[in-house]
Amino acid sequence: MALLAAPCLLEIIWAVIGIGFVIAFAVHVCLRDPPVLLEDFIRYGKSKGGQRAAWMRALDVPKRWFMHFYVVAVVSHVTLFSLTLRALLLGSTFPGWLESLLVAFGSPTNNFPHGMELSVVLAQALMVLQVVRRLAECLFLSVYSNAIMHAVQYGFGMLYYVMIAFTLLCEGPSIGGKELSVWQLLAQWRWYHVAGSVMFAWATLHHHRSHNILANLRKDKAGRVVHTRYVVPHGDWFELVSCPHYLAEILVYVAIAVVLGGVHRTWWVVLFYLIVIQSLEGRLMHESYRSRFPDYPQHRRAILPYLL
Repeated sequence: MALLAAPCLLEIIWAVIGIGFVIAFAVHVCLRDPPVLLEDFIRYGKSKGGQRAAWMRALDVPKRWFMHFYVVAVVSHVTLFSLTLRALLLGSTFPGWLESLLVAFGSPTNNFPHGMELSVVLAQALMVLQVVRRLAECLFLSVYSNAIMHAVQYGFGMLYYVMIAFTLLCEGPSIGGKELSVWQLLAQWRWYHVAGSVMFAWATLHHHRSHNILANLRKDKAGRVVHTRYVVPHGDWFELVSCPHYLAEILVYVAIAVVLGGVHRTWWVVLFYLIVIQSLEGRLMHESYRSRFPDYPQHRRAILPYLL
């Protein structure tokens, strides 16, 4: 069975990164004075406050460079999605560089259930929608302050979306040379394709609403940017948690796991990493809100309603 197979290299890499952030989370929570360098690496934006040494500030980059992540993400996801469609529908093979990467880092196998080709294509299509939407939000919706992030965070963010795009192909059925018709591909549909797509749409709606609420905090009723101060957000899931955009993004990735039929083990490891990093960043943001605003709603949690 595929779920019992030896882990591929990319799965191990994701697991190591996730465990690293679990340790960082534990250190932040358990130590009264966590190492300064660790705090500098894990904080960005509104959570990156306080006095910092000059050599640390030398590695700062503007947080508005977040949009670069999504430029890379769109190029990566659209490229691999196009190559997958070409391989499945036209019977071509993957380029040599992609085949080499799959051999080195992945474990494509035919041990997945019927319909996995559609699962992979649908998951890729949904991720294309996700990154295109996020790029559009960065370009046309978000209002950036002078907040900063660490150059290491910036570099990892660029690599992250390339890894995500590749992860969808690193495990699953052999794609190249099949030459399926569109109808043969669509005939593979299963209930989890529909359920995952509906969940994706629901999570995407709340993800967009969260970013829209945050952007509108800095605009007047006419939509003009009037300031870049931090303000307590209200509305939608902000009534329950400080970082609903983090929660919604986790749910987007859960939806992709459902679309993949729950058998793409590497994607579950990605989801583990995402839950850890979003929980850590959500806690940091939550602490920042509470320190900045004495009257901050006490019932709100960081990322998970009523719990975390």
